[in-house]
Amino acid sequence: MRFLSLLILSLLPLLACAQLEFFVFQNGVHFGSDEAAAKALKEIGFSGMGSAKLPGLEKRIATGRSAQFLLLTKRQIRTLGFASFSELADSLASAHPVEHAQSGIHAGFIPLADPAQARRLLPVLAVGRSAMAEFEAVLR
Repeated sequence: MRFLSLLILSLLPLLACAQLEFFVFQNGVHFGSDEAAAKALKEIGFSGMGSAKLPGLEKRIATGRSAQFLLLTKRQIRTLGFASFSELADSLASAHPVEHAQSGIHAGFIPLADPAQARRLLPVLAVGRSAMAEFEAVLR
C-alpha cells in the first residue's frame, strides 16, 4: 500500500503536465519547410510553434529611445485590468499612439500580433518611458 501511494505521488507531476499544451519557439533548427517543422513538433508532443525573431525591429526604434519587448499572458493582462488582449491593445494604442521621429519610432505601444487572434500570449513592443510604465505591475 505504501509503495502504491508513493508511486501515485511520484506520477502526479506527470499527470499535471499531460493537461498542459506545450509550444516551442524557433531556435535555429531547420526542418526544410513549415509543414515538416509542424509535423516533427507534433510528433514529439508540442502543441504549436511560433517565432520570436524580429529582424530589424531594433533598427526601427529612434536612436536613444528605450523600448521593451514583452510576451504578455492572459493572467498578466488581467493584472493590468483588462479582460482580453483586444481590450488591452485598444486601450493602450489609444493612450500611447505610435509617434514617429526622423530616426524611427519615438514612442508608443505596438502589438506585434493580431490581438483578436491571440489565445495565450501577445507579443508587444512598448517604446518610451510612458508606454513602458504601463507594464510595471506585471514586471515586478
